[in-house]
Amino acid sequence: MSDSSHAHMRIAISRRNVLLVAIVVGVVFTSVWWSRSPPSKTRQLQPLLADMDSYRASNGAYPTSCVSFASFTQLMQHFSVYTGGRDTNGITWEAREVSDHDFTVMVDREGYEVFLPVGRMKLISFSSFPVWRYDSTGHRWRKGRIHWSYSTGYSGSYWSKE
Repeated sequence: MSDSSHAHMRIAISRRNVLLVAIVVGVVFTSVWWSRSPPSKTRQLQPLLADMDSYRASNGAYPTSCVSFASFTQLMQHFSVYTGGRDTNGITWEAREVSDHDFTVMVDREGYEVFLPVGRMKLISFSSFPVWRYDSTGHRWRKGRIHWSYSTGYSGSYWSKE
């Protein structure tokens, strides 16, 4: 091979390497950005969240339920929504219900909390699954996990941020 064909081959290999590196960097950047951004369906919640915040601005407290808002009815036309339960400690939620619905929206006079599962609960006695969480305090989506345990004498669940 002549010197000029070696140089041409090096240039071709270099261009190919640059292209491969650019593709890999693009894929890594896209993966990181995607894993740090909440799913696009969170935008569907904005009218309901705005209604609850407006209610608080007008009444000095959040409503005790969100189901009477027209925005909730519209949300229910496209998604399954769990609104939690109530007991003497306030609003409660079951990990299985959060996992089985598109959204969980819980509200009481103090504020609201929303979960959007991006994983599902596994049928074992303890584990966790990934969710996005939004609340009336921070007004931003945060990625985390719901953990739960069903063992003899104890049953419980909690959220933690990643």
